[in-house]
Amino acid sequence: MAVVAAADSEVASEALQRLPLDPVELSRYMALDPETGPSEVRRLSGSIAVFAVSDPKSASEELEGHGVEGAPVYALGGMNHIGMMQGTDPTPAPRPKYLPKDIVDGTRVIAVVDSGVANRKGVPDWLAEGVDIGGPEDIDPTPGAASHGTFVAGLLRRYAPNHTIYMARAAEIPVARFTPPHPPTAGRTVTDPTSELHVFLAMTRLVERLVKAEIEPEALNLSLGGYVHGPTSMLTLRHAIYYWLEHFDIPIIAAGGNSNDPRPVFPGAFDEVFAVGALNSELVEVVWDLSTQAEVKAPFRYWVDFRNPGVDQVAPSGKGPNEWVQWSGSSFAAARATADWVG
Repeated sequence: MAVVAAADSEVASEALQRLPLDPVELSRYMALDPETGPSEVRRLSGSIAVFAVSDPKSASEELEGHGVEGAPVYALGGMNHIGMMQGTDPTPAPRPKYLPKDIVDGTRVIAVVDSGVANRKGVPDWLAEGVDIGGPEDIDPTPGAASHGTFVAGLLRRYAPNHTIYMARAAEIPVARFTPPHPPTAGRTVTDPTSELHVFLAMTRLVERLVKAEIEPEALNLSLGGYVHGPTSMLTLRHAIYYWLEHFDIPIIAAGGNSNDPRPVFPGAFDEVFAVGALNSELVEVVWDLSTQAEVKAPFRYWVDFRNPGVDQVAPSGKGPNEWVQWSGSSFAAARATADWVG
C-alpha cells in the first residue's frame, strides 16, 4: 500500500477510479481514526485529495495523463524520513536560573504544529499556563521519553515569555507500518515519524481553532522537516502552507535540517517558509552525524535563510514538572528564531 496526493480532487477521483483504492486501509496505514479518516483523507480540501493505491507508479502515470499534478505523501521525521528535527538525543540538564512568569494574558500568540505537549502533570506550571491545546488529540502520548513538542513549547515560552503557544499535534505513524521498512540508524533510537498528511490535518485543525477564537497569531513554528526522493516537492505539505497563508499572512518558520545531505529539507525549502540552521556556542552553523551524533560544520545549504542557537538548548522534557533536558537540533534553532521574530 502506498499513498499518493493529487492537486485536483475531482479529476483525480475520476482518473484513479479503475485503480485499487482503499481509504479504510489508508486510515490504518496512516494511523488515522478509522471513523473519520477516510472522509478526511479522500478530500482534504477543494484542491487536494489523498488516495491509497497499490501501484504508485501507475497512479502517477494516470494522473499525469489527465493533466493532474500528483506526488507521494512523504513521511516526516524519525531519522530518515520527515519529522521532528533533532540532531542529538536528549540528556538530563539542570533547571535554568531564570524562567518566565506562570500566567500570560493570551493576547499574543505563537502557533505551533509539533508532536503535541505532555499532559498537565508532566510540565511545570509556567508552561502549562502558557500552552493552549484543542483537546486530547494534542497531548503527546509518548510514554517515558522526552517530548519534542513539549521541549519546543518550553523554548518558545522561555524566550518569548509574553506569548501563549497554540499547539496542534501531528500524529505519528508507527515505524512498523512502513513499506519498505523504516531503515535503522546505528547507535540511534528510531522514532515514529509523522507525515505530510498528518501535518496538513494538524494545520487545518489549528486554523479552525484560531479563526473560531478570533485570534491572529504572530508566527507559525514548524520544527519539523524531511526529504523527497525524486524531482517532486511535497505536494500535500505545500497545500497545507497555502491553506495556512490564505488565513494568516504571518511568517512560517521551520527547521533547516540536521545532516549534510544535499537534498533540500521541506517545508523549510518552500519559498513561503523561512528555514533555520543551528548555531553552536561559537556561532558556527552545524549539522550532525546521524550515527555518532558528532557535531560537524554545516555545508552551504541554499534553502537555509537564518541561523540561530540550536546546540545544547535546555527546556522541560515533559516527563515531570521538574524534569529538564538538554537537546540539539535545527528544530530548536527554529524555535529560537520564532521567539526572536515575535520579540
